[in-house]
Amino acid sequence: MNRIVVIGSCNMDIVVLADKRPAAGETIFIVGFDGTADADKAVKDGTLAATIAQQPDQMGKNDATLFILVLVPKIL
Repeated sequence: MNRIVVIGSCNMDIVVLADKRPAAGETIFIVGFDGTADADKAVKDGTLAATIAQQPDQMGKNDATLFILVLVPKIL
């Protein structure tokens, strides 16, 4: 049995792959990012195997921390 895992950059882009029908012996798991309401619906109806909710506030905080730790000392 072949398992194919497809992980997309955003749910809206990855849903188009849901139309691909697996060949005999294949299982396709499609996972998207964003955690939108549409993605939640797609998980419930089986179009997506999963969706990952991003945390933009934490991503911004991490970016600012890295900027302070790495770039600021080089500027000063």
